[in-house]
Amino acid sequence: MVVAITLSVVMLLATQEICSGGGLASAACFCALIFGFYSCTVGTFMTESAGLIMGVLALSALMRGFSRNDFWMSCAGVCTLALAVLTRADALFAVPLVAIAILVGHHRSARESWRHALLVVVAALGYLGAVYLGARLVVPPGATFQGNFSYSLYGLASGGKGWAYVTTTHARELKGLSDGQASARVYELAFARIHEVPSLFLKTLWDGLASKLLDPVGLFYPVSPGFSASVWFLPLMLAVGVLIVARPARRYPSFLLFGGMGVVLSAPLLADGGPRVLAATVPLVAALACFGIAQLAGNAQYPPSVAPSKRDFVGMAPVLLLLGLLVLAPAVFRLTGNHTLTAPKDADEHVVKFEPTSGVLVVADDTALLGRRDRKLSELRGQRAVRKLNLASQLKVGSFLANSLDLTGPSYFYLLFDQEPPFDRTVRLRVRGKTLGGNLVHVTSAEAF
Repeated sequence: MVVAITLSVVMLLATQEICSGGGLASAACFCALIFGFYSCTVGTFMTESAGLIMGVLALSALMRGFSRNDFWMSCAGVCTLALAVLTRADALFAVPLVAIAILVGHHRSARESWRHALLVVVAALGYLGAVYLGARLVVPPGATFQGNFSYSLYGLASGGKGWAYVTTTHARELKGLSDGQASARVYELAFARIHEVPSLFLKTLWDGLASKLLDPVGLFYPVSPGFSASVWFLPLMLAVGVLIVARPARRYPSFLLFGGMGVVLSAPLLADGGPRVLAATVPLVAALACFGIAQLAGNAQYPPSVAPSKRDFVGMAPVLLLLGLLVLAPAVFRLTGNHTLTAPKDADEHVVKFEPTSGVLVVADDTALLGRRDRKLSELRGQRAVRKLNLASQLKVGSFLANSLDLTGPSYFYLLFDQEPPFDRTVRLRVRGKTLGGNLVHVTSAEAF
């Protein structure tokens, strides 16, 4: 609920800016695309939810800065976009390209452009540095920055073998390492592999870029939530054409085009991440398509030629509020005490974080009306993941299967309940049960604490 409310608030800010600059139709299109993407992750809070929220807020700041010809507001948008991309590892090249577009749009003289460039760099480093220092208050020692990317990097260095390739080739070497230690070691292996065969790495990047360009719809908007993603591709291409031809740059939101270019250039690095890796930059691409609709409708508004004389503190407030929350919340958490959970001594006992929305309820095959979490028994038994866990024989009508986070280590557990547990919200559980193999636990008792 908190995620949905927060996303709705930042969507209100963004759609207001889009509507004032491109009309109601473009704003409606933006809402459909963003909420359509969010529907794939609704009910969960993972990095893509945070990345999407920050990406929408970044777009709101960028659009407000463009519509008012306000460099400082645009600079705030770049800082928030950088934070969004680093929160949900995304199209990293979109950030410097959007920053370049902002500098081009506010170019008046060479001296002023260099001054603006320095201000953008200092502001971004200061913004991200403050968030980093706040995070260090709660991040456990030994954690690796962007640790998950190390696995993707090794897969690319090995010829595009995928995220999990290193876990098979170096399974013995990584066994027993903590999450941070394993990520650091995988980075070492990846860079050693690149240094050993750089041509293979470059060829993999080029092949990945070429394959993505053959399917540009899936590259920019990789989901189809009730409508074909190709529906909005024509206005997207129209917007690209207008922005390529348009002069001068400050009259058009060229940062949208540069952001799209950043997504294209980052495509090889996002090859095996799925739709979730585009969460932070989907708002930029969606707004680019909306600009095409505004051009078709003749509603595109141009910004004033003169920069505002006063600072836009109202527009800056959400960005500063985000910074304050990300810095103060870890500090408060640290001052009030960091309660560390210790691993249970009993091998049959586990401490986990349980989310009811992460589970499925097994129902009979002849069930007519299915709830959101209901899955028919035969369908579940036929799924590859169920067969891999040797779980088919354990499932029965009424069973509840959930994915949970291990709170005492960098792991997770699949929990199999004989019936749906009586927890209607996210809770910490102390569960006991029989381990059926791997990370699968047949729960015999569960107690919230």
